[in-house]
Amino acid sequence: MKTSAIIRIVIYAFLAVLLVGILCVGILKPGWIPSKFIIHTGGLQSELDYPDSESYTRGGGSVQPDLVEKIEVHWGAGEVLISTYDGDRIRFSETADSKLSEDEEMRYLIRDGKLFIQHRKPFSFFGIGEAYKQKTLTLEIPASMTKASALQELKLETISASMTANDLAAQDLRINTTSGDLSLTHAVCDTAELETTSGNITANDLTAQELTVDAVSGEISLDGDFSKISAEAVSGDMEISSKICPEAVEMDSVSGNLTLLIPENDGFTTGFESVSGDFFCEFSTQNSKHSCLYKNGEAEFRMETVSGDMQIKRIG
Repeated sequence: MKTSAIIRIVIYAFLAVLLVGILCVGILKPGWIPSKFIIHTGGLQSELDYPDSESYTRGGGSVQPDLVEKIEVHWGAGEVLISTYDGDRIRFSETADSKLSEDEEMRYLIRDGKLFIQHRKPFSFFGIGEAYKQKTLTLEIPASMTKASALQELKLETISASMTANDLAAQDLRINTTSGDLSLTHAVCDTAELETTSGNITANDLTAQELTVDAVSGEISLDGDFSKISAEAVSGDMEISSKICPEAVEMDSVSGNLTLLIPENDGFTTGFESVSGDFFCEFSTQNSKHSCLYKNGEAEFRMETVSGDMQIKRIG
């Protein structure tokens, strides 16, 4: 086992234990999980702060697309829904099961070509309880922006919220969730970074030249066109299907199975390693103890687990 892999296992194991403790409290009081927590003699402190908070506009709204090159969303708890529509403005709104105070309402700001959306007004919360109100954010982007790939960056960070997005296009797509599922359907980007601590990641018809996936606890299922893939998981199975054969693939897991599905191609070389898992490949390869070669071996793959199986399957 490589030293780097062992280090990753130790780090992820620590994060998993820490997450379980946080989630236990979250189960007792949904929506509690903080944006930033500090252990001190007074207990847990949850804080939300962001620059120029006084310049933000309260509530939902809409803005002209020509003012926006990047979108950055920070959402605390609930759900985030992103889609395109046949309109000429970027629209965003929120809903909640109960009346919101002014402090609990969303905020937005355009600065230097970037649209910022925040869950609420900055605050500091002490003790155990509901720090973030459960709310649903709906973000609608004009279809004309996605067709022209006008967005340079779409960045989304959630704490205790799920995210669903359809028909997106951005040069750089970055999504990070602490506790919540992530679902993408028909998205096109140059680079895609998808991360979750506790939640499933699902993508259908995702096109990315460079794909990076990182999950601590959750299932990963991705389908699309990928030139380069880097994926890591601690606990949970991972299946990535690419309609084209990637140039490079790295897949790592501690206690989950790894599956890569690719079509017929000119060749690849795969290095694989596991403590107690097996390796299987549907292509007619030349095999050695920890590697296999198919045709010219040009594409470079690496798969590594502690207790999970590794598979390369053929599409079609």
